[in-house]
Amino acid sequence: SAPESTMRGSHDALQEIFSNDMAITLVKRNPAVLKAPKETVHSAWTVLQEVLGDDAKKAVLNNPDLIRSPGYTVKGAYDVLIGMVGEDMAKEIIRQSPGVLMSPRDTMKGSYKVLEKLFG
Repeated sequence: SAPESTMRGSHDALQEIFSNDMAITLVKRNPAVLKAPKETVHSAWTVLQEVLGDDAKKAVLNNPDLIRSPGYTVKGAYDVLIGMVGEDMAKEIIRQSPGVLMSPRDTMKGSYKVLEKLFG
């Protein structure tokens, strides 16, 4: 269980980024969002906005766990995905399955190598 200070910090960050109502909605959908430190929530949101633009809020509503992934993880997954399939296809994949952004860079690279071997 996360310390109370982490939970308060996470809740504060969610309220700073989103409305109070949306913060409550996110916590109800996935209480684990309160386990992420405030800094992680902010870094994730910053990168999600860079990557998804106006779709960032919808992605977080659909998958609240995204806000728990450090910004460097989100950015790393995005960069690897672009390298694999190009920017347009990467954005489409993310729109369909935003959780892909929670995969560490090395995991993404390893998965791609396996897929390349299997499917050429």
